[in-house]
Amino acid sequence: MRQFLIYIILATAACKTVPNDNFDALDLDTDGFSVVQGDCDDSDSSAFPGAAYLEDESACMRDKDGDGFGDRSPENIDVTKGIDCDDTKVDLTPEDLNNDGSYDGCRTTSVTSGDFHSCAIMDDASIHCWGTNDDTQLDPPNIEALAITAGADHSCAVDFDGSAHCWGGNWAGQTDHLSGTYQTISSGAWHTCALTTLGEIRCWGSTDRGQAPAPDGNFIDVTAGRWNSCGISIDGEAICWGEDNQGQSSPPMENHRYVQIDAGLDQTCAVSDLGALICWGEVRPDQPTITSTIYEVSVSDEHACILSDEGEVTCWGSDDKGQASPPEEEFVAISTGLYHSCGLTDYGLTICWGDEEFGQTSTP
Repeated sequence: MRQFLIYIILATAACKTVPNDNFDALDLDTDGFSVVQGDCDDSDSSAFPGAAYLEDESACMRDKDGDGFGDRSPENIDVTKGIDCDDTKVDLTPEDLNNDGSYDGCRTTSVTSGDFHSCAIMDDASIHCWGTNDDTQLDPPNIEALAITAGADHSCAVDFDGSAHCWGGNWAGQTDHLSGTYQTISSGAWHTCALTTLGEIRCWGSTDRGQAPAPDGNFIDVTAGRWNSCGISIDGEAICWGEDNQGQSSPPMENHRYVQIDAGLDQTCAVSDLGALICWGEVRPDQPTITSTIYEVSVSDEHACILSDEGEVTCWGSDDKGQASPPEEEFVAISTGLYHSCGLTDYGLTICWGDEEFGQTSTP
């Protein structure tokens, strides 16, 4: 019996793996660096110290497209994050957009904010999204986009052929777009409305408050709010439908000619042809008195922002996450999310402020 146990012990010892101290010295991905030489991912030949030489000549980053900038979202946690917004496109690289001697980010042409995510159209007409991705709302199709919008858990875009594309959550049909040739598009929480090239509004998705069936007529603008929708007719009249428990779908009867409109949860605001701001629905006591000429308004559930014709952003409402505290920049477009806001500067940089819990302010 004792001899049998000795045989077992000897056999077990023979099967044990002996550590190879030289293994980490091997260059498995043949990128010229081993683990002991600082390779943070020895299974990826595009990740090694100095790969993103335009950012940092020594940091271990991943530069798959070889443009000198590191991937901003590497899958391997050992790889240092870079600033390249799309590490698969050599022509889409960060730039010194404000001429301050440092790389600011990639140039964007449009930005939209949803509940917990944001999307932008890049300089090459591609789409880039960031924030929460629990319903694949950050995974756009490979299209050249003309317009883009973000809802609660979905996103939509219009390409240069006028076709609509939607992705993300679809429990209410908010991504089952209707056929048509569109010029712009707007997402509410769980419904979407789009304006055709003929000026007709078509909506799809949740309609439990009457927010989806659009009225007949010719329009110049459309917005989808949390539970209601609005459009501006070719005569400049604001027409709303859907939830009206706070009067958000009952525009004032005064003789205004509107040019832009946006709906939130229980408030809707519009800009007149004279640059005046007119809001209806819930009255927010902290809404400032506006003396400047307004270019654009964006309304969310509990806060709103306006953009003056001089590029200044003013926000009001809930500011517990900093969503109503814009930076001192000159903007050309704005968009409010649930607890964050984003703006597009005059030099093509997207800047976001407010809640960062899901990365919704981490711009490209």
